[in-house]
Amino acid sequence: IVQVPMQVGDFSLEPGEYVFGYKRKTPDSITLTFYRASSGDQVGEVEAFRNKKSSMVRTLLIQPAAGGKGTIQIGRFIFDYRLA
Repeated sequence: IVQVPMQVGDFSLEPGEYVFGYKRKTPDSITLTFYRASSGDQVGEVEAFRNKKSSMVRTLLIQPAAGGKGTIQIGRFIFDYRLA
């Protein structure tokens, strides 16, 4: 659930409900695809890379935005987001 507009990669997520899926791209990256939960329409894709700062594996960890920027970690892969 997105409560405020945010930028992920080169696409925006407006307030609403989303689901995502992912697939392995390389041994060190995955591609996440975001969809609108209500319709299943694809919104966009972002590449997440292996988190080299930590060896912790998290199911899902959303770091709160500090200064308008934050990170989302899925497993051992991480990507950035920005508040719009």
